[in-house]
Amino acid sequence: MANSVSNIIISILSPILTLALLSLGPILAIIASRYSLPTHWRLFLLVICILYGVLPLLLLSAGISLAQHFNCKSNALTYTCPNNARLGDLISTMIFIGNWGPLITIPSGVLGIIGFIISFVLMLLRTK
Repeated sequence: MANSVSNIIISILSPILTLALLSLGPILAIIASRYSLPTHWRLFLLVICILYGVLPLLLLSAGISLAQHFNCKSNALTYTCPNNARLGDLISTMIFIGNWGPLITIPSGVLGIIGFIISFVLMLLRTK
């Protein structure tokens, strides 16, 4: 019974979470363009949008570096570390998110950057 309830909750929340992750970059661009924010706040939101887009790639590189540093071995989709089993689980999770996360975050980041460029151009046209 509990397993079926958790499956139902996951099936409901998964598309909502995916939509939220896909729309974060454009939402940041909309915030920057809708509200008359100073330029330094717009740049701050742009940096957040860029970091959001590349975060899974940074996570992937950190996971691979940790695996090499601690001599962890790859067994299909999981990593096993000779000294610490929990570290192997952490590295496996980092590499999994680093491989599949960019499918969501990079398009969102690109859309956000395009929105920021449009916002900056409109801001420059309004000031002239």
